Amino acid sequence: MILVVLMLSACASVQPPPLTQQRQTIDLNGRSIGFFSLRLSNQYKKHFQPKADFFAVHTHRKNETHRVMFKIEEAHQVRLHEKEYLLSFEVTPGDYLISEVVATFNAVLLYATFKLPIARRVSLEPGTINYFGHFNAQIVERTSEEQPRAGALIPSNAQEVAGASSGTFVVERSDNFEQDLQKAVALYPALAELEILNRSQIEQAELAQN
Repeated sequence: MILVVLMLSACASVQPPPLTQQRQTIDLNGRSIGFFSLRLSNQYKKHFQPKADFFAVHTHRKNETHRVMFKIEEAHQVRLHEKEYLLSFEVTPGDYLISEVVATFNAVLLYATFKLPIARRVSLEPGTINYFGHFNAQIVERTSEEQPRAGALIPSNAQEVAGASSGTFVVERSDNFEQDLQKAVALYPALAELEILNRSQIEQAELAQN
């Protein structure tokens, strides 16, 4: 719990997700919304499945980097050893970096934190709703020093037992637009009459050229 508090205290603010089941209408008024899907699974320590709590979005303006954390709604689908989420954020138009997802495992006498690297640069035009792809993130055993840890070393016992310090993330990104759009509209009916831009394909094409 202390690690999460420290991470959040370093941020300028923590914002609620713009896409919620309670939101009846969406009036962007020049702002922009981005969203993506996440499947999170601990395949290394299967009895310790983390919950995605927050994710970080960075922007660089006037020689300063600003970071905002957005809360993540509860998983919309929970299966054995995996959870699925839709993550959304609302910002002024511009270029941003989605850097990481903070996840936790919380049980009696054991609390562990995980940091899932996303590291994706995105661009949002004024008054648009943008889909940025699907991320499949699995925690597997860490087998070499070159592999980044799935979480911090401290507190050592909890982090190791849950697979945070002794595991690493394997992340695959894909374009799952049609399926994710159906899920998003079912969860958030306010999206039904709005245009959703599939920015996942554009980004993948740009990455292939670089």
